[in-house]
Amino acid sequence: MYILSPEQRKVKEQVQHISSVKAMMQKALLEFCVIGWLGSATRLIRWIGALGVIVILSALPLAAAAMDDENCLMCHRYRKLGIMGANGEPRFFYMDEADYAHSLHRNTSCRGCHTYIRKIPHDPVIELVDCTTNCHIKEPFSNREFSHQRVADELSHSAHRMRKGPESVLNRYLPDCKYCHTNEVIDFGRSVFPPEMLKRCMDCHEARGVTTAYRHMTQRLEYKTTRSAREIVALCSDNCHDNPEVMSHFTTKEHVLDAVETYKHSFHWKAIVFGDEHAGECVNCHSGHSIHDIRPISDPLSAIHPDNILQSCNQIDCHTNATYEMTLINVHPTEDKKRNPVIYVLLLFFSYLTVLTVGGLVTVMLMETYRRVRDGRGAWRVRKHQSLWNRLLRERAYKAKKDE
Repeated sequence: MYILSPEQRKVKEQVQHISSVKAMMQKALLEFCVIGWLGSATRLIRWIGALGVIVILSALPLAAAAMDDENCLMCHRYRKLGIMGANGEPRFFYMDEADYAHSLHRNTSCRGCHTYIRKIPHDPVIELVDCTTNCHIKEPFSNREFSHQRVADELSHSAHRMRKGPESVLNRYLPDCKYCHTNEVIDFGRSVFPPEMLKRCMDCHEARGVTTAYRHMTQRLEYKTTRSAREIVALCSDNCHDNPEVMSHFTTKEHVLDAVETYKHSFHWKAIVFGDEHAGECVNCHSGHSIHDIRPISDPLSAIHPDNILQSCNQIDCHTNATYEMTLINVHPTEDKKRNPVIYVLLLFFSYLTVLTVGGLVTVMLMETYRRVRDGRGAWRVRKHQSLWNRLLRERAYKAKKDE
């Protein structure tokens, strides 16, 4: 089951906006050149207008060819290209040129991922894209073909791994790569690098490889840090861990089903709500050496295994001086009577104590006010530069004098 995350909806709207703006600018410039060519009597301006029309018309196919050497956009450029899926929902195969040219996969050809396509027009697609396939793209420093195989190996041991055999029916409830990785639209203008910074690198490495690697790393660092702790919690909670209908297919344990609710009772979540971006969120605690290495608690290599919790708490920007006693604190506290009777009794005790204390104080104040009104001294008045202690002393002196 593929669910469109909030980040994907945002990227989709951004791509549509870029495409519409690009089309409007091209249309306006083309009309300007044509009008200048036809409406001007000056030979020079007419030649300039004709040259502008030629440049605009020739630039469009060149841009498409640069990112589509196999001419796949000959068909996939049409917005209505699609079929009706087996579940009755339409599936569209339209690919926007601006989207592809400004995406993270802009240097990858179509058949670099869709390796099963042998001819054009191709047969109906019945295979899924295998992201572990070695790309023709070379890593700029190691000169090896790029692949997501290492990530796939980590996911094979993760709690989010795709099941096989009878458990494969659960795969429709698991998040796929695109649920977290939205293939953001890249703004190349923000990846400008100072030439003096990479000059030493270019003495040994090719300029294109160095600049491409620099742009890639800076873009990934930028997008990595822009997802806040609150957004990470929402990404894990929405449609997944905070959805009992989905989670009930994997477990019936209460502490797993209400993990989001109990987390929001913890100090970590309260710190995030008050603006602390370094407080522990889901990925900080549950991922191991890699963000994809999220294993169940029963796995000895899991970050939340009892033998590894101290190391997980001792991360940079977390509790660098954490002790074993700190790991005994429950980061998913619950007030359930059966699972945590001590916390339940303490919460009940302090709740009644707070009500009785505040209620008693209010009762005493009301009784004192009634007595003052009855004795003709009026209600409470707070005078300027008059402390409560001095006021009480005067009240006591007045009462003693009255009794005499």
